[in-house]
Amino acid sequence: MMMKNFNRVLSLLFALTVFLSSLVLVSCTKNQQTSSTPPSPSNSQNSSVGSVSDEYLYHITFLVVDAEGQTQSFDIDTNEKYLRGALESQNLIKGEESQYGLMVTEVNGIRADYTLDNAYWALYVGEEYAMTGVDSTELADGAVYKFVYTKG
Repeated sequence: MMMKNFNRVLSLLFALTVFLSSLVLVSCTKNQQTSSTPPSPSNSQNSSVGSVSDEYLYHITFLVVDAEGQTQSFDIDTNEKYLRGALESQNLIKGEESQYGLMVTEVNGIRADYTLDNAYWALYVGEEYAMTGVDSTELADGAVYKFVYTKG
């Protein structure tokens, strides 16, 4: 008698396990179908910088900190791979070509002249001082890039 009850319980547990496994499989299949369709990007804008198209590779935030410490923020949607392309396409930077790439001398219309008063634009990726220039700083979706007016 005890063995019959044990077999029934075992059979019930096995049936329950198969049932739950099939539910999990159906759920995973639905999630894969849903996630295979990429979400539509939003075209929110916090500044006068527009979206390049309805679809973009990167959405970045660009901050400009001027000599008085005032910060201006730009949300940029771009298909560019490097920071220079994204910023130049929005007319946010100008500079002089050097053997190391573009030496940024003007950001958002504000000029920094090292020969005049030791001022320059310091580039940051997030809160870290950038180890690359605008030519070779690769973009990352959702990242924050910042130029800070700095006196040496």
